[in-house]
Amino acid sequence: MFVRTREGMQPTLRAIAMAEPLQDGVARIHTAFSTVTAFDPATSRQHFSLGMSDDFQIAIGPLIARRLAAEAPRISVTFRQANRHRVEALFAAGEIDFALVAQPNVRSGLQQQEIGQSGYACLLDPIACGLTLPLRLEDYLALPHLLVSFSGREGIVDHVLKNLGLSRRVQTALTHFSALPPFLTGTRAVATLPVHAARSIAAVSGLTVCAAPIDLGEYSVSLLWQRTADNPWIRQIIRDAFAQFRKTEN
Repeated sequence: MFVRTREGMQPTLRAIAMAEPLQDGVARIHTAFSTVTAFDPATSRQHFSLGMSDDFQIAIGPLIARRLAAEAPRISVTFRQANRHRVEALFAAGEIDFALVAQPNVRSGLQQQEIGQSGYACLLDPIACGLTLPLRLEDYLALPHLLVSFSGREGIVDHVLKNLGLSRRVQTALTHFSALPPFLTGTRAVATLPVHAARSIAAVSGLTVCAAPIDLGEYSVSLLWQRTADNPWIRQIIRDAFAQFRKTEN
């Protein structure tokens, strides 16, 4: 049903084809044997497992947690590391209930709603880099780069630079955005990452956010869930948190 790849466990074509019919069957069984009760966040003791990469965890995770504490003090939440490569396998294994994913490419019967866009920014210690902002392209290319990538090999910056006939020197590759501050503080280096994560990290680390000197474009952000385990209230909490953070960026 699943095969191991460089990006993690991936569903086979047979598993993808079976997903939606099985979900329909599960939904009918659930309806037949369960007693429908109104969901009340103020009294519910439900637990939710939310899948999202750590850039979203850093930016909107605290907003979600604070709102749950205020409106649903008995509800608990777990944030699981997820991205578009792993999200289907995590849903299939029952390890997550909802997911926030950049540019998802789902092929199973998951429900999907695009909730907004995000882009990229640079994060650095300008004093350690000996630079004044805005960041110029020649300085950007001259700096050692810290790469944060699921694969640890390359990212959007490398693809854009290649199309321009340029390249950068990646000095260190990481798999989690949360690890960036100690690598950048007091160091002549730069990292390019989603703007929501860059601003959140800068707010607690003293590092500086600036625009990238190349056009990296924007990308879509979508909310995913299974039809058989939906909860419109928690979906709205996630949407509101993303919208609130995006509003503070403008």
